[in-house]
Order: sequence, then structure tokens, then C-alpha cells
Amino acid sequence: MTYEGFHTVTRKITKLCYIKPVEFKALDCRLKTTSAFLLIGDP
Repeated sequence: MTYEGFHTVTRKITKLCYIKPVEFKALDCRLKTTSAFLLIGDP
């Protein structure tokens, strides 16, 4: 991985850390729903 690529990933993680709690909760809920759907859909 290049330094620039690593820096981009770090910046994205930093942005996630500063995300609004409401947005984070909505995202977490969506992730749980998606994973639950995938678990049910996968035989």
C-alpha cells in the first residue's frame, strides 16, 4: 500500500470518528439490517 493510499484510509477513519452520533447510529442500524438480511438470505 502506498503512503497516499494509507493517508486516504486514515483520513476516512478520522472522518468516521467525527461523524454525528445520529448518523453513526443510522449507519450502524443499516449495517446490522444488511448483515441480518445476508445471513437470512444465505442458506
